[in-house]
Amino acid sequence: VGVLDVQEKEDLLITCKSGIILRTSVSNIKESGRATQGVILIRLEEGDEIAAISKVDEESAGIEDPENGNNTHEDSSLQNQQ
Repeated sequence: VGVLDVQEKEDLLITCKSGIILRTSVSNIKESGRATQGVILIRLEEGDEIAAISKVDEESAGIEDPENGNNTHEDSSLQNQQ
């Protein structure tokens, strides 16, 4: 469980341990009130887990390789530490 502060002009990048990556614009995520159960962004297959959640600028064309020092993600603070 974690929290990520995002702006409407940003995209949300969800990476699963299985290798699936979902990128969606924050402006496309429906706001919900306090009395709701939230919004589902991705349904995981049994045994799969979220590996990382990051925010990126909406204008960013591609995903860079962080292992080569080319990480353009502004925040990758929700990475699992396993």
